[in-house]
Order: sequence, then C-alpha cells, then structure tokens
Amino acid sequence: MHEVTAIGNLNLFNEPRAAIINSRQGKTPDSSAQWLRNTLDLTEELLESGATIISSIGMTTWESVTWKVSHAGGSLILVIPDIDPVIIPKVAENIISDFEIDIEHLLMIFPDLDAKPEDKYKKFPKRDFWVASLADRIYPVSVRPKGNQSRLIELFSIIPRKVSDKFKIKYEKPQGASFHPSQLPPLIQDEEREWDYLTHWTRTTIEPWPGETKAEYYDSIANAASGYSHDGYHTLSRILRDMRIAASDKLIRGGFDVVSLTERPPWELSKVIKWRSSLLRWTFEPYGIAIRREKLESLGARKVIYGQKYQYRFLQGGDRAFFQSVESEGDWREEKEWRMLGNLDLRKFLPEDIQIIVHTFDQAEELSEWSPFPVMYWEEFGVVDEEEF
Repeated sequence: MHEVTAIGNLNLFNEPRAAIINSRQGKTPDSSAQWLRNTLDLTEELLESGATIISSIGMTTWESVTWKVSHAGGSLILVIPDIDPVIIPKVAENIISDFEIDIEHLLMIFPDLDAKPEDKYKKFPKRDFWVASLADRIYPVSVRPKGNQSRLIELFSIIPRKVSDKFKIKYEKPQGASFHPSQLPPLIQDEEREWDYLTHWTRTTIEPWPGETKAEYYDSIANAASGYSHDGYHTLSRILRDMRIAASDKLIRGGFDVVSLTERPPWELSKVIKWRSSLLRWTFEPYGIAIRREKLESLGARKVIYGQKYQYRFLQGGDRAFFQSVESEGDWREEKEWRMLGNLDLRKFLPEDIQIIVHTFDQAEELSEWSPFPVMYWEEFGVVDEEEF
C-alpha cells in the first residue's frame, strides 16, 4: 500500500495548478542566466493569473521557484519524496522556516518512503513524476534534449493542453564554477617579501553562508547585478561586512567548530589548488584574509596534527580538533594547515595586522573603498612566471 503524508492547506487542490520544468542547471547559477530570468518571470506571471505553483527542494531549479512563490506571497504545493515519516514534521518545520513560507498558502506532500537514504537519485524521478502528475499544466523552460525531464514532458504531452512550450528556450549546458586555476597567473616569490601570516582562503559556496536562510540565499542570487552571488569574492566581502570568520565542523572529525588557515604564502597557492570532486569545488581560490601569525597564535591558533586514522584515538580531547587524517581524499599535508577553535572576530585586529587578498586589480579597487583592512590583488605578491602562464 502506498501512503502519502500531507501537511498544510488541502484547499489548494481546488485551484488551477502549474509546474515549471527545468533540467539541471548547475549549483552556481548566474543571476543573468536566461533559464533563471525566464523561470522567475514565468513564476510571477502564473501567480498573477491565480495559479498555485507545484515545486520541490534540493536543486536550484526547483528551489528558485519555491523561493519566488514564497517571496511573492503566492500559493505553493511542495512535493518531497522518501522522507522517514518519523521526521516529516521536523523536515516540514525546517523548510517553512528556511524559505520563509506562509503556511496558509502551502501544502506539503510527502510520498511514501521506498528509497534507501543512499539511493538519493531514485528520489528525483519520483519527485518529477509527482510534480508533473499534480499539475494541470506543465511549462518547460530549459530542458536538455533526450534528458530525464525531456522524456517526462514527452510522456505527459499525450494529454491535451497539459504541456505549454510558450516559455521554452534552447537548453545551454551550465557554465560551472566562476573560478578556474587557469585564470590565476603563477607567481615567483619577490625575494624582498617575507611572509609571517596565516591565511584563511575563501571560495565559492554552493549553499547559504553561515546564518543565512535559503530565502536570503535565493534573494541574493535573483537580485545580483551579474554573476553568482556566492562566489569567492562575494564570500570574502560577506566576511568583511560581518567582521567575523564563521567556524565550521564540516569535514572535521569529532564535530569541532574550527576556522582553517594555511601558512603557505600566496605565491605557493597555485601548487596546491586541486579539484575536489566529492565536494564539487576547488581546494583554494585567490580570495583570502591574511592575519599575522603571532597574533593568531596568541588567540590559540595551532598547526594541524597530521596522522593515520587510528592515531586519532590517542589524542586528548582538546588536541582532537587539530587532527587531520592523511588517509582521506589526497594527502593534505601540503596544505600546511592551521586551525582555531570557534569563530574568529576580526575586530580584535588592527588594520596593520591583516592583508586582504583578491584576484584582480578591479576587485582590489572596489573592495578598498570600504574595507577596514588594506587590500592587495594577486600579482602584487610576486612576479608573474611568464614561462608557466
């Protein structure tokens, strides 16, 4: 027997229902991308016509629609399959809070659990089929030929007036991350420059910043002047506006909240930039906050302890926060990492204690207009190695 849990306003089934269909569009959506502009404009037009929008979560294509409906105060049906019934109330509460949705205009549908947690890709066809089935009309926008969504639309096109191609555009392959190491000129050290700093390098994030809701995240994407609102440069800008580097327990054994830094100078960065396929990001990007080492050591910064996994259990409690296995994906000893426990308050430092590092001259000029610390761009840290570039 198939069971469905529904939470919210069941009267939304009495309203005309529409679904907007997109193929995968990448995890770093450009605010000017045609698929995104068309999707948001179409969502607004459908809401003005009185339609209830059917959407989901988990992908930028669905979540941008979910955000737009909530932001506009429209009616929304969310389909979220394969959630353990025990945690459905908590999941629903978190989604409502994260997207700032008015419960009076929301119906959440949780189809029965029949996929194992590790089989997450089995959820997607189920979700897509449920969304298309519940909609009176389907509006494809950017759909990859011969892809899953294309086949889904073909299936439902047999039903008269079920599918409308009025807003469909040519599918274009997502561009991917805004930064690539090939953009970074390799540097030769300026022999007169010494380096007594530890650097926290920022990078593109494919999720909200610490303390940011999904509603705020998608609002920033939709309203950015251009590019992706959470790339390495904007992440650095966010830290400077907050005057705080937020600690994280991501990838830290034992769940300790730490701030990670490296003792490597900027001119060595290109040697350790690698693509981490499991995390869908580069290990480093050319945006950083360099802080004098002695100042950080006085606040508790310590070198990471590199070792074999089994050695972790021999460390005392406080030392465990600084452990990094050399058996994880790659040997990370070359990063020469340091860590600090807890958030790092930048208000504790004088302007001369910190150097802000950005990629380009234009970014340095822009950030210098308001940064409390001096800003330097990449090529000021050495001489460009013309043979390597």
